[in-house]
Amino acid sequence: MWGWFALIVLAVAAVASLGFAAHEGNGVPFADAGVWKTDFRRHTVPLQEIQEGGPPKDGIPAVDRPQFDSIPQARRWLRDREPVAVEFARRFPRGRVLNRKTGHTRPYGRNPYVGYDDVRSSPLLYDGPRDSRLRPMERVVAVAVGKAAVAYPFEVLRRLRVVNDRVGGHALLVLWAPGMASALDREDIVGSQDVGMAGVFERMVDGRLLTFQFREKRVEDRETGTVWDLFGRAVQGPLRGQQPKPVVHGVYFWFVWAVFRPDTRIYQP
Repeated sequence: MWGWFALIVLAVAAVASLGFAAHEGNGVPFADAGVWKTDFRRHTVPLQEIQEGGPPKDGIPAVDRPQFDSIPQARRWLRDREPVAVEFARRFPRGRVLNRKTGHTRPYGRNPYVGYDDVRSSPLLYDGPRDSRLRPMERVVAVAVGKAAVAYPFEVLRRLRVVNDRVGGHALLVLWAPGMASALDREDIVGSQDVGMAGVFERMVDGRLLTFQFREKRVEDRETGTVWDLFGRAVQGPLRGQQPKPVVHGVYFWFVWAVFRPDTRIYQP
């Protein structure tokens, strides 16, 4: 749900780029070929399109034996502005949180790509096509239903908080709320800018089409006055306990989504 997609892309690019010379006959020097066991003769992306950059092989080590804390345990060290901390604890009081006993010394709470998500910047390690309808580094909530695709810019959602829309014949609700720090702004993630979080749901609830609005600092539907949270759950009013069907969506930088779905409609109020 949050800007980690671009970070993963960078890590994958770094891994693949270091393996050039392990692929026979490609003519690209690779100083650390001995540490690789990957057969780079098998690939679906032209190797020359992959750019080197970011951490080296295993520079961000995998957490192979994860350990978890309960919500009360995690609240002793997890600050409220950590990504989704407060909302997760409120919605899932018995949930579990990955703790800091990772088996590695790497500080996972620190960002190696300081300033990466500056909306005024250009994408790192990317020289492909760009869709100029939005700035490349703008965050969007992207939804694809059937053959239709729509992107909802975070800047628009920040103003509206609630969007009622139709995509591929389906009536959708898009919600946005503040309270989540960016993972790609400052070095110390908890001190990063608040980029907010979003959710997407069907507007049909129990056979009834609802229209939502942001009123008096809360989300409610116009038909019954029921109050809803960011997870799409009715928390107060006649429909309390109901929950519309979640819709598969993703939060991306615009340049990432637009490459794969250039036919995307950009939502405008």
